Amino acid sequence: MSGGLESFRQHGKVKNRTLVNLSAWPLARIDALRRLLRGDLDTAVAGDPTSGLVFGLLFALKQLADELGLTTALGHVRLGKLSLFLILARLAHQGFRLSAVRWAKDQAVSDVLGLGAFDEDDLYGALDHLAARQEKIEQALYRRYLARRGAPPMLFLYDVTSSYLEGEHNALGAFGYDRDGKRGKRQIVIGLLADSDGRRGPHAIRSPGWWPCTGRMARSSWYARKAPSSGPWT
Repeated sequence: MSGGLESFRQHGKVKNRTLVNLSAWPLARIDALRRLLRGDLDTAVAGDPTSGLVFGLLFALKQLADELGLTTALGHVRLGKLSLFLILARLAHQGFRLSAVRWAKDQAVSDVLGLGAFDEDDLYGALDHLAARQEKIEQALYRRYLARRGAPPMLFLYDVTSSYLEGEHNALGAFGYDRDGKRGKRQIVIGLLADSDGRRGPHAIRSPGWWPCTGRMARSSWYARKAPSSGPWT
């Protein structure tokens, strides 16, 4: 079987023309085509369709992290990659650690982040890693900020909020003023700094009664130059 021929009549004569030349096909493919045309595969059952790992979303977020300097600041060791996954998963999936592990099974995590298998305990370990390296990570991001902006911010903005906790076993939880109206619940206080364009600076989570510390956070190494401040407590 070297090709497909079609017969036709022209000016009273029967002629043939080649529809497809199979001479370059491997023998196995030619045999498969012969069986298909003969009807041998009419009763074959098609397999269930399958979907590969999702690549695009994680890849796009990784490119943003690279551009912002976040990938470099977190580091390229396994804990750094797990930390980056936590951030990207929070943006894309918005679930907790166990949910993020399940979500990762459908994503091209290995191809995009170079990560092998992990579970929720690994992600909790990454959180401890982030907490221990918070200042170094912030310093690395600040150096990138200075390289791109050319100077420290001349004005910074800050705010403080609080949130209540369920349960009693939290190292930072303590009783204090509850703006959520949840009586008998322990609280934590969250402080955040940003420059005048809204670019986030450092943040901190503390126990209630930490309000006066906001000024000390504002004078941290993120903002090496003294600058006017604006916020609810000045």
